[in-house]
Amino acid sequence: MGMKHFRAAVFDLDGTLLDHTSTLTKQTRSVLEFLRANGVRVILSSGRPMYSLKEIADEQIADCLCSLNGQSIQYLHPHLAVHKPFLEYDDIQRIMDAAKGYPVIFTSGDDEVSVQWAPSTQKLTAWLYDRAYEQFRRVQGWTMHSHTLLSDAPAVVKAGKVCIASAPSVIRKISRQLEKDYACFLVGPMWLEVMDRSVSKGTALKEILDHYGILKEECIAFGDGENDIPLFEAAGYSVAMANAMAVCKKHADAIAPSNRRNGAAAWIRAHIDAFL
Repeated sequence: MGMKHFRAAVFDLDGTLLDHTSTLTKQTRSVLEFLRANGVRVILSSGRPMYSLKEIADEQIADCLCSLNGQSIQYLHPHLAVHKPFLEYDDIQRIMDAAKGYPVIFTSGDDEVSVQWAPSTQKLTAWLYDRAYEQFRRVQGWTMHSHTLLSDAPAVVKAGKVCIASAPSVIRKISRQLEKDYACFLVGPMWLEVMDRSVSKGTALKEILDHYGILKEECIAFGDGENDIPLFEAAGYSVAMANAMAVCKKHADAIAPSNRRNGAAAWIRAHIDAFL
């Protein structure tokens, strides 16, 4: 599919718009500001909760924020919030049952809080995960404290999504058990995200484009993970990052440089006529 004039651009964050240190660089920010100044709707779509998106984005660079892989939509001009179906307690219990007996860590929550927990049989796994995550938090400069609970029951009553961290072989087995009843996406080989079947970045993007009166063909999408494939399918043109998962690249119309090189911004600058 060839490029047309784009009135909307939607970006995944981690591995796409953000660099390898999870930073929105000045170069990338300036490109987003340029797009908005020229009438292009900028949409940020991430698996992160809304509070995390708001720490990165502001009304100068984005028109709309989409969190938890499409579970929550926040329009910024003017402010309007829309929420999709949550996973209920019984759903979370079913997800835990599918992972029973495997060394896993669960992460769950909504747009205001995230909770990590592990079965009581996985004390060592929980301890190792805590140490690794603490080191990651320090490298990122995050100030929030995170702790992994030991719980044999769901640690939250409902959630926008449940994430499962484990070895790649374990993740594949759990995904096969759940994919008939839930939307399952690999963000990385060791990280599976499970949501209500009606929720995806793609269904959210369709709703956002309808809200703005923008046609599918007038939207371009940038991403790097399996959860970005529905985003690509809902847009008229798709660009995968050089660092993207192989399955994501197969669904893309073009490849941008790596996020380590401000790839999304570089691609837009190289094809600026498509946005003017």
